Amino acid sequence: MLNPKKSTLHFHNNIFYFSKRVSFHTPPSCGVRPARCAPQYLNMDLFMYVFSDSSQRKLETCCPDLIRLFNEVIKHRDCKIIYGRREKEEQDRLFKEGKSRLNYPHSSHNRYPSRGIDVAPYPIDWKDAGRFYMFVGYVQAVAEKLNIPIRCGADWDGDTRTTDQKFNDLVHFEVRE
Repeated sequence: MLNPKKSTLHFHNNIFYFSKRVSFHTPPSCGVRPARCAPQYLNMDLFMYVFSDSSQRKLETCCPDLIRLFNEVIKHRDCKIIYGRREKEEQDRLFKEGKSRLNYPHSSHNRYPSRGIDVAPYPIDWKDAGRFYMFVGYVQAVAEKLNIPIRCGADWDGDTRTTDQKFNDLVHFEVRE
């Protein structure tokens, strides 16, 4: 059994390698660097992230299309659901703080089931906007594959230009009407 404090996770050729430092050199066919490790293999097709209980509860407040979409996304990208459905008090607070551009009941988060969801790549680093844009692209690709029409807060008008946004909400996704 590997000790997590002494093991390192590496990714190469769609396979995760859990390596433990030992005193011999790894064969070159392993493809893992640094060279001192004893790999144990986990096929990427079998590797899957799962939602925390909190994220799962928030996801369950959303419409079936968003549930289907993010149950597919979580299989290959770790993420955290920040908001699904929002009650009046929460929506009005976020509006007053400038974190939402719509007050209650006009947000897609205010319906039941919610047609809006806020999801961030996990672990969350609010200073790494590039990581959020990459996550948005992945979510859009999965939505297209599943035939789910979505709109995201990184590109409200859907023109694929991010410089024309007046309100960037990189974690927001909603099902288009």
